Amino acid sequence: MSGVGALFELYSEWQDSKKPKEEEKEDVKLAPDEDEVVETYEDPDSDWHKAVENRDWDSLLFMLQQFDFKKYKSKKEKKPRRLRVVKAAHWVKDKVKKPKEEEEEIPKTPLLGVDALGQTPLHAAIANLAPDRLIVRLCFSERKAALVADKRGYIPLHLATIHERNTQIVDRCIRSNFHHMQQLDLNKRTALWYAVERATQRTKENMGNPTLYWGLPRGKSDMEWQERQEVYWEKVKFILLSYSSRRKVLIQEERTLLLEALEHAAPPGVVEVSIMACQGMLHTDPSLAAGALRLFMQRSYPIKNLQLLLHHFPVKKEESLLAARKILTDHYQIGCRTLEGRNMSYREEMESHALQGKFKRSLYTQEWWNKIKCLLRLCGHENDKEYKKEFADKHLLQAALSNSDTPPSLVQLLMAINPESIKELHPFLKCALIHLICKNWKYNLFPHSKFVGVKLDMPEPPMEQVLKIIITTDRSNVRKRFEHRLPLHHAIATGKSIEFIHALIQRDVPTLAARDPITKLFPYQLAALPSLNKNAGLWAAKKIGDERWQELKSKRRAQAVTQVIYEQDVEQLSVIYHLLRSHPSALSPPALVQKPAGIGKKRGRGMISTHFLKLMYERQPRDGESVVDEAMDLDPDKDEWTFLKSNMTLFLLALEEKKIPAEMDQWWDKMKFWIRFCYTGHVELPSKDDYLLHAALSNPDTPPLMVELLMALYPNAVTKKMKGDQYPLHIAAATPAYVPQYFEQFEYKNVFQLLLDAYPGAASKNSSAGFAVDIALEVDHEDDYIDPLLKASGKQRRSSSRRNLVGDSKSVKSSRSSRSVRSTSSRNISKSPKRGRDTTMLRGTSSRSMKSSRSTGSSTRQPKLDFSKSPERARSTSRSASARGRISTSPRSTSPKRDLPKGSSASVRDDSTKSSTRSSGKGERSSGRSSRRERSTSRTASVRGSGSGMSKSPARSSSRSVKREESRRGAMKRDESKRSSSSRRRTSSRTSTRSHRSSGKSPRRERKEGKNEDRKEEKKNDKSPPSELDGKQKEGTPGDDEVLRMMQEMGVEVETGESAATKDVAPSDGPDDDEGLRMMKELQQSAGGEGPAGAVDDDEVLKMMAEVGAMADQEQTKSN
Repeated sequence: MSGVGALFELYSEWQDSKKPKEEEKEDVKLAPDEDEVVETYEDPDSDWHKAVENRDWDSLLFMLQQFDFKKYKSKKEKKPRRLRVVKAAHWVKDKVKKPKEEEEEIPKTPLLGVDALGQTPLHAAIANLAPDRLIVRLCFSERKAALVADKRGYIPLHLATIHERNTQIVDRCIRSNFHHMQQLDLNKRTALWYAVERATQRTKENMGNPTLYWGLPRGKSDMEWQERQEVYWEKVKFILLSYSSRRKVLIQEERTLLLEALEHAAPPGVVEVSIMACQGMLHTDPSLAAGALRLFMQRSYPIKNLQLLLHHFPVKKEESLLAARKILTDHYQIGCRTLEGRNMSYREEMESHALQGKFKRSLYTQEWWNKIKCLLRLCGHENDKEYKKEFADKHLLQAALSNSDTPPSLVQLLMAINPESIKELHPFLKCALIHLICKNWKYNLFPHSKFVGVKLDMPEPPMEQVLKIIITTDRSNVRKRFEHRLPLHHAIATGKSIEFIHALIQRDVPTLAARDPITKLFPYQLAALPSLNKNAGLWAAKKIGDERWQELKSKRRAQAVTQVIYEQDVEQLSVIYHLLRSHPSALSPPALVQKPAGIGKKRGRGMISTHFLKLMYERQPRDGESVVDEAMDLDPDKDEWTFLKSNMTLFLLALEEKKIPAEMDQWWDKMKFWIRFCYTGHVELPSKDDYLLHAALSNPDTPPLMVELLMALYPNAVTKKMKGDQYPLHIAAATPAYVPQYFEQFEYKNVFQLLLDAYPGAASKNSSAGFAVDIALEVDHEDDYIDPLLKASGKQRRSSSRRNLVGDSKSVKSSRSSRSVRSTSSRNISKSPKRGRDTTMLRGTSSRSMKSSRSTGSSTRQPKLDFSKSPERARSTSRSASARGRISTSPRSTSPKRDLPKGSSASVRDDSTKSSTRSSGKGERSSGRSSRRERSTSRTASVRGSGSGMSKSPARSSSRSVKREESRRGAMKRDESKRSSSSRRRTSSRTSTRSHRSSGKSPRRERKEGKNEDRKEEKKNDKSPPSELDGKQKEGTPGDDEVLRMMQEMGVEVETGESAATKDVAPSDGPDDDEGLRMMKELQQSAGGEGPAGAVDDDEVLKMMAEVGAMADQEQTKSN
C-alpha cells in the first residue's frame, strides 16, 4: 500500500501502540438456536455402532481419543478488512479483480450416522449402559447428536430418564440444547413424564406409604422412608430445577404430573418446584387446584408447601373454594379424633391452651392448627390480593362462618381463642356475625350435621347454640339488617331448621310482623317459597352407605331419593306452621291491606328517631349504670333524660334559615345516611337529596320535626312523585303516625297539615293506590291525625264500626243497628245552605266520641241520650217555636245522666221519626219533611208527659182507626199543594247559591240570609192554607195550644213566646253510627229498664200516639 492510505495505517498503528493493552476476553457463549435442525445419514456398519453394541468400551475410548472434531466443523469466515478510500482507487480495483479461493468440502462426522433404529452412537451408548465418562465425552465430541430423535421419537434425554442414568448424563443432554428438553415422543410424552413414571414405580416397590407421609416423623421407620423417597425422586427434582432455571413451565401434556407426584408422595422439595412450574395452570384450572389441595392435605406436607400452593390458588373460583371448604372440615375432624399413642386430641389441646394460658401445645398440634388457619384465610379472602392484607387472625371467626360447611365446634373453639372477634365486622362485607350465621352458614344441609354417614368421637353441638351466644352478647343483633333483610329473613331463605328459627323468634317476636323487603312477603310466606334444600342424592347415599349405594339398582335409588325429598317437604311445612303459631295475626285482613309502593310497616324507636333524640336529649342512667343499648332499653325507672336547649336552638335556626349550621354538619350527614339506610321500599330511592322527604315519610320512626326540617331544606320535594304517581302526601297517608317517647316534650305539628300547607293540590291527586284520603281511611290512624286531610278532601269520617277489618260479630250488629239512625239523620238534614254545617257537625261528633273512647280505653260507649244536643230536634223545634212556642224538658233533664223525669216511662226511639216519615213516601220534599218533624216533635213531647196509665184506657182507642183514615186523606190533599211550593223554594235556593258565587258574599253572611229566609217562609206557611198539622186540628186533632196545656197539666215544663225564641240553642254535632246506637239503647233503658224486656217497637209508638190523639179529642169535645 502506498500513498496516503499507507501513511494513515502507520499512524493508526502508532496510536494503538500508545494505548495500554487490555486482556483479550473470550466471546460469550451463544445460546443454541431453538429451531436448530440436524442432518443425519444412515451408517449402520460403522465402527462406532459395533463398539457400542459389543460393549467394547476400550475401543470406544480409543476412538474418542483419536477423534478430531475440528475436521468436521466448518471454518469461520474472516471478517473483511475495512477499506479506507483515500485516493486508493487503484488498490480497490486490484482487490476486486483478484479471484476467490474455493472452499474445501467438510466431511461428515461419524457421530451423526444412524443405525436401523435411527439411533446415533450416543443413543446406543445410553441405552447399553455405557460408562458415564464415555457418554459425556460423546456429548462433547458432537453436541448436535443430543438433538437427534430416533424412529420412536426418543432423543438421548428420553433414554437417559427411561434407563435411569446418572444426573450428570441428564445434565449434559439438557445442556446440549435446552430448547429441546420438552420435546415429545410418538406417545406424546416428555423426558420429565418418564422420570416421574420411574419414580412412582420405585415408590410402589418400597415398603408402602406410611400413615403420616411427610408429617413430623414419629420414629426411625418414618425417617428411613422419607430418605428413600428423596433418592427415588432425585432426577425428577433435577429436571424441574432445570425448568425453573431456564424459565420453563409445564406444557399441557405435563398437566397431570403434579397430581401424580402428590399421589405418590413425592418429597416436599419436588412438590415445591412442581408448583412453581405449573403456577399458571393452578391459577386458571380450579379442578387441578382442588385436586392438588386434597392430596396435599392427605399426604401431610409441611405448612411451607401449603402456603405456596394456596398463594397460587385460583382467585374467586367457586369450584376450588368449595373444595377448600370441604377439605377444611375433613382436616378439622381428623384433629377431633384421639390418635394412637396420644392422650388428647388436637382440638382438646387447643381448647386447653385457649382456656389455660400455661398449657403448651405439641408440635403436631401446632402444625394441625396452622393448616386450619391457612384454609380459613383462603375461605375468607378467596385469594383476592385486595383483601389478603385486611384479613388478619382476628377475622378467622368471620372466615369460618363464611364457609357453609364449618362445624359448630370449630366456631366455638375460635370464640374461645379470640373472644373479641365476636363483635368484629367482616373486613370487606361489613356485616355482623349474626348475618354470616343466618345467610352463609349452611351446616344443617350436610349429612354429617345429623351424624349420617360419619362417625365422630365427639358429638357436634347444634347450630342454634352458636346463635344464642351471638344474640346474648348483643340483643339488638336480631334487628340489624344486611342487604335490606333481617336475620330472620336470611335464616328462612337459606332453609334453617325449626330450632334455629325458634331461637331467633324467642328473642324478638315482633320481627315476625316484618315483611321481607325483597319479596314483600311475611316470614311464613317466605318459608313457603323454594329455598336452599338438601342434596337429596347425597343424603340418600350417606344413609344407605357408599358401598351399598353403588350396588343398588336405579329403581331403589329413586325410592331412596324420593323419601329424602318427602322428609324435606314435611320439615318445610313444620316451619310454616311454627311461624303461623308464633304470629297468627299475619293472616288477619289488616295485615294483608295493600300499601303504596315503598311504605314501611314498622313501629317503635329506630335509628332515625334515636339519632334525632340524641341531638335533643342527653341520657343519664340512674344508679350509676352504663347504657348498653340505646335502641332497645327505654326503662323510665332506670334512665333520666335531660333536654339540650342549645341543640334545640341550632335546630330552630336551621328551620328559620333553611340551611344546616356548621355545628350540625356531621349530625346531618349521619341523619341522611340513616334515612336512606332505613328505607325499605321496593321502589329504588333516587340519589338526589330531594327524595329524602319521601324516604322519611315512609318510615313511622321519623319525628314530625324532621319532616318539617326536610321540607324547609328541600321545598320542591313536596311536589315530586315516586313511581310516577305517588306524592309525599300519599306516602304519609299509608304510614303509621310517629309515636313519641315518654320523655319527649315537643308538641309536634300535624304531618298532613304541613304537607297540605306546602302543596294543597296533592289531596286531589290520584295514585295507583287511590287518593290520599282513601289510603288514610284504610290505615289505622287517629281521627284527629287525619282531620286536615278530611277537610281538604271534603269527605266524612269513616264509621267506627268499619274499623274492625277482621269482621267481629259485635261490630257487625252495631253497624246493622246504626243503619236506621243513619237514614233518619240523613232525612232530617234539609237541603238548605245550612247542610254543609250540619255534616261538619256530624264529623265533629265522630271525632270527639272516638277520642273519648280511646282515652277511656273502652270498646263500647253508651252514654245516655240528651235531646237538647240533637241538631235535628233543635232545628225542628226552633222552627215551630218561632210562631207557637217551644216545648222543652226541665232543666235537670239537660244533664247527660238524667234525660227524662223519673216517673215517665214514655221513651221513644228515633225509629218513631223514621216511621212517621216513611208514611209520606219517597217523593216528599223538604217542606213536607219539616212539617212532619214538627208533628213528630209535638207528639213525642206529648208522649213524654203522658204517664204510664194513659196508654191503657179503652175509650181513647175507640176512634183510632177512623181518625187515622181521615188524617191520611187530608194529608194526601195537602201534599200535592206542598210539592209545588217546595219546588219553588228549591229553585230559589239554587238561584241564591249561584248569586252568592257571583256576588262573592262571605259564607257567614250567606248563612244569616238563609236563616232569615227560613223564618219568612215559616211565617208565610202560618198564613198559607192549612198545613198538615192544621188539617189534623180540623179533623179532631188538638192544636199546639191544647197540647201545651196538656203537657203543663202532666208536669212537663213548657216555654212559650219570646222566652223560647230568645233562648240559646247551641249548635251541636249530629250523632254518628255509634251515637245513634247509644241513643236507641238509652231510650230502651228509660222506657222499660235495662235489658230487652223494656224495648219499645214501632207498633207501640203508633198505639201510644193514637191514644194521645183520642184523649185530645175527648178534651176538645168537653170544651165545645
